[in-house]
Amino acid sequence: MKVITNFDFYNAVKDVNESLLPVKVIRNNQKRYIQLFPVYLSATLIIKQFTDMDAKAIIPTIINAYGYLLSFDTILQIITKLLNQSHRDFYTENGINNLKKLIVLLERINVYTNYEMLLKSELYARKYCFDTENRTIPAVVSKKYLYVPSYGYDGNEKTTSILQEHTIGTKEYILSQDEPDKEYRRVLSKSHI
Repeated sequence: MKVITNFDFYNAVKDVNESLLPVKVIRNNQKRYIQLFPVYLSATLIIKQFTDMDAKAIIPTIINAYGYLLSFDTILQIITKLLNQSHRDFYTENGINNLKKLIVLLERINVYTNYEMLLKSELYARKYCFDTENRTIPAVVSKKYLYVPSYGYDGNEKTTSILQEHTIGTKEYILSQDEPDKEYRRVLSKSHI
């Protein structure tokens, strides 16, 4: 059985556990930053066309523009955190809400856990593969394997392995109980039989 969500489980855990740093801002705004790249590139090329700007200055100009945007986003989140009564930034608040929704969804696949246990979840394997079924252009599928502390049927704590599958470019994340396949490698035998 599988559960479908619209957020990355592991990123939600990281958003709650990490403090507000530029890495956290980049991780949560990467789609917007990718969409702004053509705008920055075309603006820089237009400036180069009408001024005596050197071709070597194009990339540093784009990096500076991203630096200003990142600084603005980070400062905006710090101000939001200071004005918020709970003293949390937007990404932490969003992560907390997503994890609380996930507790109920995980019960559908027989993973009984609580909010504090979800915060201790660990990523232990990551794989990427191509999905070519029913597609003309292959899609990249990201598979993340997480150890999630949970309760067994007897009430004792145990660790459950959760697989999160995500087709890159979509907003659909599929969670299920699964472990990665063991990979064996061939080794020459040194027996003298």
